[in-house]
Amino acid sequence: MQLEQKSFNVLSEKLSNWQGRKEWFFNREHTDTYEQWYEGRYKRAEVWQKKIMAQLVGKDPGIKELLEFGCGTTRFTRWWKEIGIEATGGDLSPFMLGQAVHLFDGDLV
Repeated sequence: MQLEQKSFNVLSEKLSNWQGRKEWFFNREHTDTYEQWYEGRYKRAEVWQKKIMAQLVGKDPGIKELLEFGCGTTRFTRWWKEIGIEATGGDLSPFMLGQAVHLFDGDLV
């Protein structure tokens, strides 16, 4: 009996951008370092993003829950819960969600 060699690519070629490259969120090289970006050079941006989002959400006291689609590693999804909003995270990237399940104690889709 001879075994046939097959390719077991996790990602389809359909997930490539118009230039034929895999989008960054389907590239382990980028997704594995995403959290580090916000701990380093993007920390200042994170502070401003959270400040602006808190102001916007604060204008509507009826906001009690939300779905953050494109949640990545749940960096902001975790923060929503910290400020009292029930958050569910969702992302297309299996690599981002693979990290999210270890970082977020909540629902992911």
